[in-house]
Amino acid sequence: MADLIFSKLKSCSGHRGAVYGLCEGPDDQFFSCGGDGYLVMWSTKEHDTDGQLIARTEKPLFCCAFSPELNKVACGGMDGILYLIDLQNQSISLASKLHGSAIYSIGFYGNVILSAGSDGMLCIMDVRDTNRVKKIKLGSQNLRCLFEMDALIYVGSSDGCIYTIDPATWETSSQFQAHSNSVFSIIADENQLYSGGRDALLKIWQKKVHQKDPLEIKAHMGTVNSLCFYHDWLVSAGRDKQLRIWQRDGKLAESKTPITGGHFHSINKAIWHRKSDVLISASDDKSIIVWQALPMA
Repeated sequence: MADLIFSKLKSCSGHRGAVYGLCEGPDDQFFSCGGDGYLVMWSTKEHDTDGQLIARTEKPLFCCAFSPELNKVACGGMDGILYLIDLQNQSISLASKLHGSAIYSIGFYGNVILSAGSDGMLCIMDVRDTNRVKKIKLGSQNLRCLFEMDALIYVGSSDGCIYTIDPATWETSSQFQAHSNSVFSIIADENQLYSGGRDALLKIWQKKVHQKDPLEIKAHMGTVNSLCFYHDWLVSAGRDKQLRIWQRDGKLAESKTPITGGHFHSINKAIWHRKSDVLISASDDKSIIVWQALPMA
């Protein structure tokens, strides 16, 4: 496979605190949220560097997700409140206290919004009737990340376990010890499940036998905060201020340093914006960077 190298397309500044959450938006847009309680909309276009404040909350926001069908963004943060923001009138249409404290991950799945909290609860809210909320207690420790694929919900926890939830019944179909402590990120393709944790390890599990013998890689000098795909590549973001590019079999990109001129503090989130075909990263340094892949030789 040819090597993959990124260059900085632009940097976006405007947040007054660490930036924790990113998600794709409509067309060339994306959303960010952070320690300042701001939800901001940005464009991926190079010369469009000004963000638009969409909503503001009193407490830090840790995660966000966009629903093109509803034209709404869901956010969760330190206060355990799920916020639903209507993009048409740019206002908070719902603020519902679902968790005892922080919400660390959020996502849309069909007609429901999923939220994972520090109270060990996975909450399922029906968007058609937001008074209908189901709560599943998965443990006593923080639930840190969610990922959906193949009609399964994967949940990473601070107890080091990955839980698999069947949304047909909302019951736990499997549970296995993945890391020695917190699982901060999960992503999967057709054959493999990838997890990153506080132990600085990237683990690659064969989905058919994911409880056994994963490939373990010392991926970062510190926590692996986020994982995302970029075409056939895997991207990891770490507390060590680095983005690292991997082949999906776990081989590091040949350049070894495929990204330069990046963040000054921990990188909390990385996403692939598919419509614009760019990589976006967010950091404790209050900035967001949009990266473009250089033509491959």
